[in-house]
Amino acid sequence: MDVGVGDYEDDELLYISQEDYSDILTLQSDHPQWLMCTTGVVQSLQQLLTKIVAFAVLKRILVAVSASGKLSIHALNVCMALCGMYVLWAHNDTLVHVVMFTALLILLIYFARFLKNLFGFIAILCGIGSLLLWQYFLSAEKYMSMRGTLMIIVMKVISLCFDIVDEGIGDGVTLSTLFGYLFDPCTVLFGPWMPLKQYEESLYRKSFKEELSGMLYAAILLATSLIFVTYSSCITELLFPGSGFWHAFGVAQSFRFSHYFISWLSAASAVASGAPSGVVADWISIEWPRSLVDVVVSWSIPMHRFLQKYIFLEVRRYGAAAAIFFTYMVSSLLHGINFQLSAVLLSLGLYTYVETRVRSKLSARFSSCIGARKCRTNCVHLRKKDAVSTIVLNMLFRIVAIVHLVYLGMVFDDSAAESGYSAKHTITIWASWHFASHAIAIFMLFVSFLL
Repeated sequence: MDVGVGDYEDDELLYISQEDYSDILTLQSDHPQWLMCTTGVVQSLQQLLTKIVAFAVLKRILVAVSASGKLSIHALNVCMALCGMYVLWAHNDTLVHVVMFTALLILLIYFARFLKNLFGFIAILCGIGSLLLWQYFLSAEKYMSMRGTLMIIVMKVISLCFDIVDEGIGDGVTLSTLFGYLFDPCTVLFGPWMPLKQYEESLYRKSFKEELSGMLYAAILLATSLIFVTYSSCITELLFPGSGFWHAFGVAQSFRFSHYFISWLSAASAVASGAPSGVVADWISIEWPRSLVDVVVSWSIPMHRFLQKYIFLEVRRYGAAAAIFFTYMVSSLLHGINFQLSAVLLSLGLYTYVETRVRSKLSARFSSCIGARKCRTNCVHLRKKDAVSTIVLNMLFRIVAIVHLVYLGMVFDDSAAESGYSAKHTITIWASWHFASHAIAIFMLFVSFLL
């Protein structure tokens, strides 16, 4: 189950972009504001997009050279690591801190390698501990500028440690492979997270047809990501001005579309580099949600897989409730100590638990396809998805999910994107809504005990 806000730092990237083009919006011009804004967004992202495309192409060229026998696999991995380090150096000058962080994390894991039964959990502890240590010593602005990169590296290390124990891949992981995997230039900034196996598959040579189709697919993903960022930065304010519910809806939707931008951009980078990666965020399932559970799964599909395999399933033997709580806790801590993120994630955990409980009981009582997850085609329910009562109940839960998304998302209003949001900011905004979303969840929980 995915409970993360994401592998990516969409707020920080968009905040920087807004600085670059904010002056353009104040100029008196005959051009409409949305067009000027769009131009500013594209211009502010031009350098970043050029680097992403260039390193994806460079990676495919180096893979072809390696496949011809002129470059060893170890040299190829070293090249990937060096390219990734250059990307970090060029992007907000975070190289030194990230390399020191990675070295400390690998050193801690190395000394714990003999405790094989606890190897994965030690990796979780060391990874989160290192993240919190860096957050403590760095300024808020500096930490926020590299938080996404550090989180991706920690996720890669955790998954690798579990795979070493569960799949016995340790003997094949050389130091060059490790650093090439951790510093892959096409995933080191914005993700997506991928296991070592997928990284190694990206180093295989492909046919010309496969290379061409991959590049075309990556181009489509990239173009779509630009549509998302344009809508987030330039359109939502025009569609949802003023205040009240619809303005809050626009703020929340702007945050979600900025996330889609980073997600699809990262997917484009991964696909162009040869990695077998698909869509990272299913935006339709989020904007028109059947349930909050579907939102959680669709928000960041790679992170969902990571949390499902390496956190939830590893802890499930201690009970479902403990596994859910631990998964949400790990997901929250991967983003560092941040009241707003923790509050949103824990609230989401409560909402999904309550929704699943209520809909499961209603589904059993009325023999209807109204569970939190869509029924299989051969389910035993008497009232299928096209029954009137099923359609009505599913629509009611859909509306409740949309209200929850507005409530949770309206706190990400870009007012403190550079340094992180304070507890006061979050509580003040939710208090203006009289904590209505939490009240709905508590009421539904009470109803679930009566069913």
